[in-house]
Amino acid sequence: MNTSKKGWKKERECRKILEEQGYKIIFKSIRWRWGTLDFASLFDTIAVRNTIKNQEPVLEWLFISNKHATNYRKAHYEAIRAFREAFGVTE
Repeated sequence: MNTSKKGWKKERECRKILEEQGYKIIFKSIRWRWGTLDFASLFDTIAVRNTIKNQEPVLEWLFISNKHATNYRKAHYEAIRAFREAFGVTE
């Protein structure tokens, strides 16, 4: 099985679902000759949409990493946690 093709298919499905939910995709992974370029080497997709909270317009950001169960999963989650702490990204 071509795992690269499978990964791209999963990422495309994710982006499609997000667009149906009203998100605008502002970054998606870039495939090139020597591999894949992710945002901050962590995220495959970044999406944003306008929402209303307490009668105020708010931007809702999603940083998405499409991964499957692998042996580097824990290290990947630790890197994401460090990113969130360094840049103040909240859930």
